[in-house]
Amino acid sequence: FHGIRFFIISLVWVVHIAIYIAPPKPLYSFLNDFFQIGEDVFPLFGVLSIAIFTLYLLLCAIKGCFKFGIRFMMFQIHPMRVNKTYMSSFMFNVGLVLLCAFPVVQ
Repeated sequence: FHGIRFFIISLVWVVHIAIYIAPPKPLYSFLNDFFQIGEDVFPLFGVLSIAIFTLYLLLCAIKGCFKFGIRFMMFQIHPMRVNKTYMSSFMFNVGLVLLCAFPVVQ
């Protein structure tokens, strides 16, 4: 169930990037209109939809940090493994997630 939902959210993000962000002149304000309609119907809908989409982006960044770490050629520099993570690797990955949090919230 979550896989289908996350696939749809990813697809919506990719479509929004393709038709609104990538062209020099936006073709259509896809997600902007969706969030505005949600805000006009009931203010909580707009806030919740924005929260869902931004939380999804942040969770993707965290998942990428845990899954890949920082790969250099064939080995990981800062892996995140249960009971095997050094404090310096943990702090590096926390900093990486915090760097991803600013653009997501913006």
